[in-house]
Parts: sequence; C-alpha cells; structure tokens
Amino acid sequence: MAIKLFRGDDTNFADLREIAVTLNTSFSLVGYSAIFTLQSFRRVYDDISAGSFTISFGGRDTSRMSAGTDYGSLVLVDPSGRSKTLTNLIEFDISDTVDTVEEDETLTFDVTIDAATVEISVESTFGSVPLGSEVYSVTGHNTLKTLDLSTCTFAELCDLVGTLTETMQAVGIIK
Repeated sequence: MAIKLFRGDDTNFADLREIAVTLNTSFSLVGYSAIFTLQSFRRVYDDISAGSFTISFGGRDTSRMSAGTDYGSLVLVDPSGRSKTLTNLIEFDISDTVDTVEEDETLTFDVTIDAATVEISVESTFGSVPLGSEVYSVTGHNTLKTLDLSTCTFAELCDLVGTLTETMQAVGIIK
C-alpha cells in the first residue's frame, strides 16, 4: 500500500486530508526531532515530544516530484544532534492522473534501536466536509431527491459544491 499524491496538488486542500506520523516507543522523545525526506522535499520537525507530527505537501512541492513510486525516509535526531534513519521505505505513489477514489492509507514499520523498539505509523486520512447549520429551502421543484454523500467521490463532491455555490450566488443566498 502506498500513500497517493497528485502532482501539483496540496495535500491539505480544504483541511480534508492529514498525513500523520506517529512514533510509539518506550523512551521519551523530549528534545528529539525528526527529518522527513521524499525526493527533493525535506522537512525538519523540531518538537516531536508528543510522539507525532503532520506532513503537509504544498502544490509547489508535489509539482516538482517525479511521477511513479518512490520512498520517503524518516530520520530521528537525538538531543545531542546524533541521527538514526528509522526507515527509508515509506511508499508514495506520485501520479499525473487524478484518482477518483481517495481512501485512507496506513503504513506501519517496526524499528529496533538497540533494545528499544520504535513503531512508526504513517497514516493518510481523509476527513469529511463540515456541514453548516444553515437551512435553505428550495422552491420551484416538485420532486424530492435524496443525496447520499457517503458514496460520492471527492471529485463528485467538488462538482456538487461548485454547482451549489453558483446556484446560491445566482439566487442571492450567498455573495
């Protein structure tokens, strides 16, 4: 299983997706930092004392990536500045083709450092679009249609939101 990225897209578009890295270990991570690298993308996460951090790729970052399967690496840096590569097998599928099925992906690695084990979990999750509390009535239609958002793809949901926005602007509900 690989974490999917589309070249040129922001991974945190509309706050709908999170790529979280969790480090479960028997030793304290206070004072530790982590370095994540994928192709030319490199980020240092200075405070990982909570045992987790979030990776976010900007559109500029993903547009520079080569399409295909590639592997990210995660390096742990101790308070004295010494580093240890925990894994270089975090699989990403970087694509030029829009995948209409976006789903949660989880990768887990167990790494032994001397007598301690570090369990690494990289999880890409898609949230739901927050629903507002406003209620609108639609007039001029005599048929009731049910919309099941649980079966919609992200692309279909974007089309729906665009159509609703245009309609509500045209009627004067929103500006």
